[in-house]
Amino acid sequence: MNNKIFEWAGVTTAILYSLFVALNIGIEFIGFSLLLLSAILIGIWAYRGKHKGILLLQFFYASAGVIGMIRWFWLKNEKTFRDRGSGFVEILSYRLWENLSVDLKLTKFIVANINKMN
Repeated sequence: MNNKIFEWAGVTTAILYSLFVALNIGIEFIGFSLLLLSAILIGIWAYRGKHKGILLLQFFYASAGVIGMIRWFWLKNEKTFRDRGSGFVEILSYRLWENLSVDLKLTKFIVANINKMN
């Protein structure tokens, strides 16, 4: 397949990604999906053309796309920043505390069952 297709398809999806996220109209997940797709397409182009710097950059863009999609789903299930008070730090603390308590319960459960087996 022609390298120009990968290059320009990647550029087009990157442009659409930036517009979708900047518009802030609720289609951010689609935007981050396009960022991931763009990183893959431009990554293929960079690999074939031996553009090592651009290829490395695409790994970071792909990571940002995945993080953006995960955070979009995660924060969609949380209250908004305005509803929670001071903002992201409060949400992050809430989620970390919630996850910590789940981890502690799971650890206690596992230890208790191991002790029963012995």
